[in-house]
Amino acid sequence: GDENGVGGSNTRRSLSLGARDTYRVPRDADAFAAALRATARLWVAILRAAARLRDHGQTHRAQHMDVLRLCANKSASLAAHRPCKKRCDAAVRVHARSAGPPAAALTVLGIETSCDDTGVAVVRSDGTILGEALASQGALHEEWGGVVPGLARDAHEQALGSMIELALARAGLASVADVDAVGVTVGPGLEICLRVGAEGAKRIAAAHAKPFVAVHHLEAHVLMARLACDAPPQFPFLTLLVSGGHCQLLLSRALGDHRVIGGTLDDALGEAYDKVARLLELPVGGGGGPALEALARSGDPAAVALPVPMARKKNFDFSFAGLKTAVRVAVERAPAEQRASPAFRADVAAAFQNAAITHLEQRLKYAMGLCAKQAVSWGGAPR
Repeated sequence: GDENGVGGSNTRRSLSLGARDTYRVPRDADAFAAALRATARLWVAILRAAARLRDHGQTHRAQHMDVLRLCANKSASLAAHRPCKKRCDAAVRVHARSAGPPAAALTVLGIETSCDDTGVAVVRSDGTILGEALASQGALHEEWGGVVPGLARDAHEQALGSMIELALARAGLASVADVDAVGVTVGPGLEICLRVGAEGAKRIAAAHAKPFVAVHHLEAHVLMARLACDAPPQFPFLTLLVSGGHCQLLLSRALGDHRVIGGTLDDALGEAYDKVARLLELPVGGGGGPALEALARSGDPAAVALPVPMARKKNFDFSFAGLKTAVRVAVERAPAEQRASPAFRADVAAAFQNAAITHLEQRLKYAMGLCAKQAVSWGGAPR
């Protein structure tokens, strides 16, 4: 997986904000959705205003940066953001009225340190990736059988500066001064790893007087569907979010507006892959998923009988704890000679993967049926 988020019941009806803290969706889901939409609209307005103000002199720029610093300081949480919203909105309206025609596409430096990879990219607002760099920690954590947070943090601190320089060079830019904004993942993920990226991004944004944009990790995954496609899907659309410690079905209606339809009741799929990979004694330094998937290609999914989770329950939630236990029982009950056989391990991997993916397919089928029924009230059938 790419991060260790909050699993279990904490992900039910929630969007996790960090490894230790979870922002629970309030009972008034409409109020929560409205707050998310307001935050998203505010940041879009701020970035647009920044683009228009680039050629409007130092006075306007200084005033604008004051607004950006205020919003960046206050936007760590929705609750903290509300007191400054009126001041930010008013300042953006004043600047927008004095601005000229819309400027060219924005260029953003993005930083990601949520778990065990240090990723940096220079991305244009039309979706073009101008340059990117990645420092993987797979080999570092291999001997430990998983990500060690302290080692990951130290590796991020060592690699971040060089990855920023490399991404800028590959984009053909001389320095951070050539980008329009700096964005960084602020959660969910490993808190001490997230802090490395967030603090580094704040420093370089302040040093170069650039807007600082805090990015929600899970929403970034959702919006990749719009970045990676030649014809980006229009809102609303259905999202299956399977990322590290998270497993959710979302109805994505707009920026900052994602309704949680279903989530995991226990383990996330990425966690289940990691645990089964360890049970089969596979190398998991780079994550159990790739190692298990590679082994499963040579196995027979019908050779080991494993149950499809919640096969008789027609809802939108996930569960992988029972499947994980069934794998462990199948391995423990096999004779020692059979357990040592590469063919047996491949069959177990294939059977587990078949049951897990079938479970995902069933939940997706039920969710698509719900979307079809609710298409009118949700503003159009999700894609």
